Amino acid sequence: MVRFPVKFHLKTLVLPNVTTGCEGDLKDIQYDFYGTSIAVCDTAGKVQIIDQTQPEEKFHTFPHAHSGVVAGVDWAHPEFGSIVVSAGEEDHTIKFWKNVEGIWEESFPTGYFGNEMSVYNENFSLLPDDPKLGIYLENENISCLKFAPKEYGCCLFVGCESGAIYTLNFVKGRYDLQEIHSFDGKILTISFGPSTYSLTDIEESENDPGLAPIRFAVAVEGNSRIFQVLYKKDEQWISETIGHHDNAQCNTVSWGSNIGSHADILASGGDDKNILVWSKDRIDSDWIIRATINLAEEVSSVSWNQRGPTSLQATLKDGTTLIFKETMLDNSKYDLMAEINPEGEIFNSE
Repeated sequence: MVRFPVKFHLKTLVLPNVTTGCEGDLKDIQYDFYGTSIAVCDTAGKVQIIDQTQPEEKFHTFPHAHSGVVAGVDWAHPEFGSIVVSAGEEDHTIKFWKNVEGIWEESFPTGYFGNEMSVYNENFSLLPDDPKLGIYLENENISCLKFAPKEYGCCLFVGCESGAIYTLNFVKGRYDLQEIHSFDGKILTISFGPSTYSLTDIEESENDPGLAPIRFAVAVEGNSRIFQVLYKKDEQWISETIGHHDNAQCNTVSWGSNIGSHADILASGGDDKNILVWSKDRIDSDWIIRATINLAEEVSSVSWNQRGPTSLQATLKDGTTLIFKETMLDNSKYDLMAEINPEGEIFNSE
């Protein structure tokens, strides 16, 4: 089950009440940078963009965006335009949806990037119907996708059922598609680390350390007990094996913000009914378990509040959503703030 991200307004928990009209089960839900528009997709091929900037929501619906299950959706940073990307799990396609003067339409993200499009990898091609409207991955079933932080440019990462991870870079009106790594199992989640260094790294550096190296965490199906962190060093992608979940599948991983913090922070969840919170003080130090949250059900997804690493949202496989907050003055513990049952009823903790 996929749950709309919970919002906080004046310290009050707000559960968005949105009717999507999706025919299939919701597959993915993503808010834009400002938190005012939502992109959703379902298992029946539909992509929908919901504008919440006005008192009455405005729906932009593409009922046959893909053939079969839509693997996921994501927003480009607004610096690159008002762009949503979607990927078909079974039709092998990546498509782009662009807001042009209030109208959403399928359109390759030209304009900002220029009009000249070319591909640099023989495993990919432009869609045969219309060479301006998407990218076709001939031999891959797509399982997830995610834009990197804007500081690294307009770069989309694509995870596949085969275990392959590809990057799609837009540079000077062209896009470059490259396979950067391959795992022995379906890519379940991609989560990027922040583009900033932790305060510890900054304080110990003689000069401004600048931009942190691009890094991301993945959960891989069948790769039980562990998740991986990949980072780029000297133009090479290095893989680290990080977490364990007591011989159970790790289903999800989420990287939190490190702004104003002396450590990087990650959360992972799995079939062992635990959420593990990981931290590292320096970019070259080891990850350690900061906190363990024991639950009654298996964990299907975790995500941090975008404004900071103190609030954590987890969805369990039975459809329950739990909201945790870091315990005051003790970052090794997390207090349960609220529970939302599968019917959407909110139960606040005292």
